[in-house]
Amino acid sequence: MVQVWTGRIGEGGQSEVNTTFKYAKTIRAGISKLLAPSEAIVKGHKHYAGDMRFRKWDKVSDQQYKDRYLESLRDNFRDYPDLFRDLLEREVVTITCYCGKHKRFCHRYMLAEYVLPRCATYFGLSYRYMGER
Repeated sequence: MVQVWTGRIGEGGQSEVNTTFKYAKTIRAGISKLLAPSEAIVKGHKHYAGDMRFRKWDKVSDQQYKDRYLESLRDNFRDYPDLFRDLLEREVVTITCYCGKHKRFCHRYMLAEYVLPRCATYFGLSYRYMGER
């Protein structure tokens, strides 16, 4: 059974899976790249939330963020199911990003509470979300 935690960058130790778009831009492939939201989604959402540093990006509401992110995950799962299975066959996984502790609107919670449990069920694997580190 995989035990999945969520946390901020650096809190996962050996089990950490960095899911930031910044990290995804630096690697060629792998599960981190597949789980990261796009730069346009992240920066558009920051603009939507009022951060004028990101005003050049088209605004992305909470619902648009969720819809676009989940669509990209579905596409990635369809194209790379083995990478998702490999992740879910680990003993411990910590999904990390830069968002603050217990910020309810964060993609790491979407992954841990919604997406990965469904992927585990698809593969017939046991799954347990352990909470925030």
